Amino acid sequence: MQITQKQKKYLKLILQIIIYGLVIYYIYERLAGNWDVFEKIEDFSYPLLFASIFVFAFHSIWNGIVWHYMINTPKYNLSLMGQVDVYLRSYLLRYIPGNVVGILSRAIFNRVHGVPILKSLFAWCYENLLYLIVASVLGSFIIIRAGENWPIFGAIPSVPFFIFVIIAGLLIALNVDWFEKMFNKYLVPRLPQRVKRETDLLNISLKKRIDIFIGFSVSWLIYSLSFLLLVSAVDISLLHMNVLELMSINALAWFIGFISFVTPSGSGVREWVMIFALENFMHIVPQIAIIIALLARIVFILGELLGFGGFFSFKYIYNYVKS
Repeated sequence: MQITQKQKKYLKLILQIIIYGLVIYYIYERLAGNWDVFEKIEDFSYPLLFASIFVFAFHSIWNGIVWHYMINTPKYNLSLMGQVDVYLRSYLLRYIPGNVVGILSRAIFNRVHGVPILKSLFAWCYENLLYLIVASVLGSFIIIRAGENWPIFGAIPSVPFFIFVIIAGLLIALNVDWFEKMFNKYLVPRLPQRVKRETDLLNISLKKRIDIFIGFSVSWLIYSLSFLLLVSAVDISLLHMNVLELMSINALAWFIGFISFVTPSGSGVREWVMIFALENFMHIVPQIAIIIALLARIVFILGELLGFGGFFSFKYIYNYVKS
């Protein structure tokens, strides 16, 4: 029996409710009746929290700049302002369950700039592949450092494994041919016939691929700085721990949340992973771990909105002055 689209929609909704319910129960169980969570924070720093939000706002705009560099070619001569606009507007829509609207919207928005839909779709997929690879490299660090408490990871030789992850990530990221074959095999057949006839993909040089990889690596450094500022706002003494481990936990939580595909923007899944990792890998008390995870989501949302609002305000003023 074939499952209809309507049944798939209901099934996904049920899975989302189950995930949210499990995460809420997990947080409730970890609090263990200690609802005076915020009393655990003696010197909460609002300036550091605001700094975290501003840094994340820049992170959103930076990703738009990298997107422009990736998709721009002499053939199209796309403006930086226009592509950052396309990136941010489409990025807002990814909160809609399924992410499909966000993917298609970027391609549709770019039609105004004369960019073929297939080119935008391929660029979107390649962008997310690179971002996932950088996240997996950074996120793997906390896993191989967790051998002290988790014997299953302790058997992994840390340095060789980490080097292997980096090399494997680079080989996957820089070799576009295999990715193009997968794209043509699994995604293109699902597209309308008029889109299938388009043949203009990225066709980027090796140097440009390296530049893009570096661009998304910088993006993760900016994101990590925002997270470290957030942790400092909650309890600055936590930075006396291994900073790289904190950055790795944030990347791991984002990675698992992204590939879950069930909830919008990995909500619920990302928070659960972060709470679990902070508590079990870094021995942070559950109450503080919960606060960090929940604030991380708030900073993520407010930072994006600030980045979007700041850019569109700048664009309006720029066009007004220019006219």
